[in-house]
Amino acid sequence: KEIDDEKRDALRFLSGEGEKTLVYDPLTYSVTVREPDAADPAFFATDRVLRNAKLCAVFNGDGEIVSLRDEEGTEYAGGVLNRLKLFFDRPLFFNAWDIDWKYHDQKGRTLKAYKTTLIREKTRVGRVQHYRHGKTEIRQEITLRAGEDFLTVRTDVDWHETFQMLRAEFEPAVQSDKVACDIQFGTIFRSTGDRTPEEKAQFEICAHKYVDVSDESKGFSLLNDCKYGHRVKEGLISLNLLRSPVFPDPHADRGRHTFTYALYPHQGGLSTETLQRAFALNKPKYAFTGNKELPPFVGIGNPEIVIASVKKAYKEDAVIVRLYESQGRENTTTLQTDFSYKEAYVTDLMEENAVPAPEILTFCPYEIKTLKLSL
Repeated sequence: KEIDDEKRDALRFLSGEGEKTLVYDPLTYSVTVREPDAADPAFFATDRVLRNAKLCAVFNGDGEIVSLRDEEGTEYAGGVLNRLKLFFDRPLFFNAWDIDWKYHDQKGRTLKAYKTTLIREKTRVGRVQHYRHGKTEIRQEITLRAGEDFLTVRTDVDWHETFQMLRAEFEPAVQSDKVACDIQFGTIFRSTGDRTPEEKAQFEICAHKYVDVSDESKGFSLLNDCKYGHRVKEGLISLNLLRSPVFPDPHADRGRHTFTYALYPHQGGLSTETLQRAFALNKPKYAFTGNKELPPFVGIGNPEIVIASVKKAYKEDAVIVRLYESQGRENTTTLQTDFSYKEAYVTDLMEENAVPAPEILTFCPYEIKTLKLSL
């Protein structure tokens, strides 16, 4: 992955003679030597099948996924997964902000892959699928990497439409009356029904890094790195990918776009496994050359407590660590650091009203805590 100038400057002190391949993990603020990539003995790729040791995906002739099974043989495709559809995006008064709440009553236009090539590499297998609509070109790279239990869909679009909305649709084999939506510092739940006025008003809902539907035995998480509009109703998950309004900008969104989403089927209900994969998709590791490893700068003793940010204190010589409880229940954790500090305090979000921090931090459901570590 390319490293921008700011990251290069920040990591320059790690370089030197006898350089190795290092990996920086932005989730743990650590640098480790990258081990040689190992091939997956279960790798398999044909015109219709992608498989590694964790997942097996079967495609139809149009490029849609018709079966997705885990290593235990559990089926997660209740219908088609990753169907690309275009809908007429009726221009409303606030054109760039609003969409028609009944857009889904349209039949829409299903896009079919007109060309497919295979990826067979040591550490990944995949398919590159090409779609076309008028002057619009879409390229999707669908891959399984060694050891990973989710399917990644990287999408490149050269978008030239007007009053069209591009969506990706998924019909998982999971029935639930609610959908979990990731937001900053927590999760909210919406109804998947479409009968009452309140449910109909949720025709389009927002989520940050994922949405998840789960029953008592299994679940299906749709992760993404920048697309936040979803429709999750009566067995269908629809991810809003692109629109093409003309007001206030007559050329809004036209041109090139790159974004990634991922399909993560899982046993059991929603857990930190979905959150960890969603964070990793949004903050990927990247490799560079250097000669010095660094242990995690900060760490926590409970995966259900998330380190949201680490920064210098606004007014004094201290490190600020902001954490939150991610699973909606009372929780505890300890904090570890790779640096020395004098005192630890709990503050408010403005880094004020400091009180001494206990050794074991106690959280209410979805509580946010701000720690100030005086150097």
